[in-house]
Parts: sequence; C-alpha cells; structure tokens
Amino acid sequence: MTLFEAFSSWLLTCKSKDGKKTYTQATRNNYLNSIKRISVKLVEKGYINIPFYENDNLPLAEATFNLFMNDPELRAFSKSQGNDAIRYSQEAYIRFLRERNLQAITEPNPIPDQKLVSYWLIPANPKIYNHELAFIENGYIVWRQNADYKTNDLGFIYMALPFGQIKYLVRMTEVDIPVEKAVDESKYWLTNKYRENVTRYAKMELLKTLDDERLKYKYLELNGLKRAPQKNMRLSANYDSLLKYILGIIEGSDPQTTPLTVGRNILFYGNPGCGKSYFVKNNVLINTPEDDYFRTTFHQEYTHSDFIGQIMPDVKNGNVTYRFQEGPFARTIKRALENPNRHIYLIIEEINRGNAPAIFGDTFQLLDRVKIPQVGQNEVQGQSEFPINNYLLESFIGRTGKVYIPSNMSIVATMNTSDQNVFTLDNAFKRRFEFIKIPNRFSENDFIHPYEGRLIPGTNVTWKSFVEAINKKIVDETDSIFSTEDKQIGVFFCSENELSSVTGDNTTETRKRFAYKMLEYLWDDVSKTNRASWFGDQFKTLDQLIDGFVKDGLDVFFNTKFQNE
Repeated sequence: MTLFEAFSSWLLTCKSKDGKKTYTQATRNNYLNSIKRISVKLVEKGYINIPFYENDNLPLAEATFNLFMNDPELRAFSKSQGNDAIRYSQEAYIRFLRERNLQAITEPNPIPDQKLVSYWLIPANPKIYNHELAFIENGYIVWRQNADYKTNDLGFIYMALPFGQIKYLVRMTEVDIPVEKAVDESKYWLTNKYRENVTRYAKMELLKTLDDERLKYKYLELNGLKRAPQKNMRLSANYDSLLKYILGIIEGSDPQTTPLTVGRNILFYGNPGCGKSYFVKNNVLINTPEDDYFRTTFHQEYTHSDFIGQIMPDVKNGNVTYRFQEGPFARTIKRALENPNRHIYLIIEEINRGNAPAIFGDTFQLLDRVKIPQVGQNEVQGQSEFPINNYLLESFIGRTGKVYIPSNMSIVATMNTSDQNVFTLDNAFKRRFEFIKIPNRFSENDFIHPYEGRLIPGTNVTWKSFVEAINKKIVDETDSIFSTEDKQIGVFFCSENELSSVTGDNTTETRKRFAYKMLEYLWDDVSKTNRASWFGDQFKTLDQLIDGFVKDGLDVFFNTKFQNE
C-alpha cells in the first residue's frame, strides 16, 4: 500500500466528536483529486521527483503539502479549483502524520537545483536572542535579515558558544519584512544593542531541532568551513561538500559516518606537541574502523618505493620469484576502490621530514582533485582530475586502465612548523593541500585539555601555567632577525605520565623524566642563541641544567615567574 492509499483509507475512518464521519466518499475523492493535480504541478516545477501517490516516499509526500502553499503560481492554481479541498486535505494530512507518529523530512532532494532553493549558514549568538524560547512558544522566529533570502530558502542556524554547532533547520516563510510590520518579539531579545540597527526581518519556520555531535564546528571545518561563521553564508557550489555533509546528517545518515564525505588532501600543521595527531585520531578518524585507514611516517630515508611499492624477490624452496610488495599508498587506493561506500584514509605523519615531491613521484599528479564536476565530462567530485598510467599499481589494484585516487579516499598529513626547513614543501605541492592550523590552546570551542591541571614534577605549578609562561617568554624573546614563534611548546608536548598528579611527587626519577624531554628542547632548539636570558650564567652545559632542575626545580629559569608559585 502506498502512502497515498493509506491516507485515502484513513480519511474515511475519521470521525468527529459526535461520532459522525468527517469525510464522505465524495468529499474524499474531491480532496484527493485536487492533491493529485498539485502533486503533478510540483513535479513539473522540480520541487519533487515523483508524485507522492506513486510510491511510499514520506519526504515527497510531505513536500507536496508544504511547498505549494508558499508558491504564488501554485496558490493561484489551488484557488482556481473553486473549493478549499487542498487546505482541508493539508490539515487532514498533518493529523494523519501525527496519528501515525511519523516525522517527515520536509526537504525531498538532498541537493536540489540551486536556482530553486538556496541554503544558508546563519550565525546566531545565544547571548543576544533567545532562539530556543521563541521556537518553543511559536514554532518560528522573526529574525534580522542580513542577506537576500528568498521564500522557501533553507537555513542552518549556527549557534555560537557555548554551543558551537548547527542547532536548527529553518525555512524562510516571509522575507524582507519592514521593521514597522514585523511581529513584536522584544521578549526574546536579550539586548537591544543589535536590535536597534535592524532594517528588515525574515520569518523563519522551525523544521527541525538538531542535536548531533557531528554538527559541531570542528567537524564542519573538516568538510570545508574555513572559520566559525560571522555573517550569513550562502552554501553555493564552493561549499558543495559541506552542504552534502550537513544534509546527510539531517536526513538520517548512518550515525557511524566519519566526518569527511568527499575525498580531500588536508595538511594539519602547528607547533610541536600542539595535538595534531590527537586531532586526527579524535576528530578525523572518529568512528572509522581500523581497516579503513593506513598510517605511515615520512623521514629522510623514506623513498618512492617505500610509499608506492616495489618489485621484491620471493624465495621459496630454492626458487626465486618476484612479486610486487605494496606500500601504504597502493594499499589505501585498493581499499577505497573495493569499498566505494566507505571513506578510506591515508595518514602521513611528519610529511616534511621526507622529500615529499620525490616520495610521491608520478603519483603527485593524482593530488589534483575535481572540485566542481563539469556537465558531460563523467567527473566525480573529490576524484583525481588527471589519472596516470602505472603498470605496477594497475596490476596490484586488479583494474586495467589509468590509476586515480577515488572520491572516497582522503590523504591527511601532519607537519611541525618548527621542522618546516627539514625538507621544504614547494608551492606546487602546497597548492594541492588544504592547510589547517591546529590552535595551540588548552581550550578551543568545546575542547578542554585532558590533563592541563597536572603538575610539573616537584612543584605546585600546573602544566597549563608552565606552558603559558614559557610560550610568553618565547614570543617576548623573539627578535626581528631570528623568529622563534614557531618554537612554542605545544599543549601536548609532554604526555600525562611525564607530569605529576600530586605536589609531593618529588622523586629524582620523575624530575629527570620531565627535564630530559622539556629542558633539552628549550636548551637545544629555543635558547641556543640567548641561553643567558633563559637560564642565567650558572649553567654551561645541558647536564648542568638538568642537575640544577633535579635539585632546585623551576628556579633554574632566569627571571621567569610561573602563576602557581
């Protein structure tokens, strides 16, 4: 039974409070015939793919009733029928959904024609306007209009901190409302500072309240959002992957879906120990099975053959044969091609510690990805734009024809800024990666450092206070010739077990464990040209400095004050 048939049968079962039937056979047929005509009209205008009475597709059925009421042409068409059948049927259909306890998605197509419907990312500050209360009481908000919305446009309302995520899906039901004609919603404004400058309003109907971890800023950033939204953003073709990601979640995709939906080349960089690998593990690879990602680390001896693969001899029973020993790049491509419905990752740690262009070799050409598929070109977004011929890879993958990076494979790399001169990444290589800096902060949006309160061994100074004081000194000591800003200590530079949980942890072993890691870095990499300003004149060697720390703790630092002391 299709949804249309179920609805049709339900109409005949409806009864009023006095027990009489609400809809007779004649009125029911009148209503349904009108709905059919409207449904066909919606198909012709491109709002839905097929009439809702042809299958049991709930989103298409819902679209039939929600879209025609806001379209002037369709409103005129409905009036020409000479009765209120459509309006009554819409009300009946809503009751039908409620009785069935069904919640339909009001947008039928994941990404409809942008000429018909635009999608907006709308920033909102919970300290300025109480969106939650307005939606609860009214089911809509009358909010300042700072962009050229059109009726039926959809908006994703991004709530600033403490939320830091998309919280609401709305539809524009009225736009360009003059101030003097706007509904008085002063009770929801928490400050008049911004309200005074509003010149027009838009009425936004709440379609869905969203409470999904994957709509937080850190995941939106991974899918193309450059920064936390400060103004209205139309999600045009440049944000296609971001829009697909958001709609996939709203429409009920698998909750185990990983953050990236389209193949990309991303390079995370920052200070040593700022948490690049931690971020990749806990954000990029979240919910990703171990079989769906491959990890490698570049170094000075790492070669193209190590990365792609090479012919190796195989000796069995005195007989020598030769076979292709695949590298991580080949294994990742094969996994992605064999599993087109899963997202596969190649993780490259310390990408600038090896000669990256030489390591990639001819596969460097594959890093160019299709951004916007061209009509008639058989292109897929995120796939390699320029495939190559590589016999060894073709043989290993088991497919004839040119080799390419599929759209469900991403390359994610990390790089220390303080190591950027080990092997310089040339501009051609950089241009093919998206660079994302990992902030070196103990708290960022919804992130709180897991052990910021642990102590420097033998002291009552917290790890957070120590790092902030040292990094301030690094910046203050920077001169115009030799910049040491990129030498700042990362918030994850020391692991949790290299710090203390109690003030009394004062053993020589715990002090030395911390000193050898931290003081050696400061001595060799940070203070090489001005050690006296860091440690005074009493220490001539690193061994003397470490012995001094074991004995006197943080007093080895010259003219440096730590907050907890």
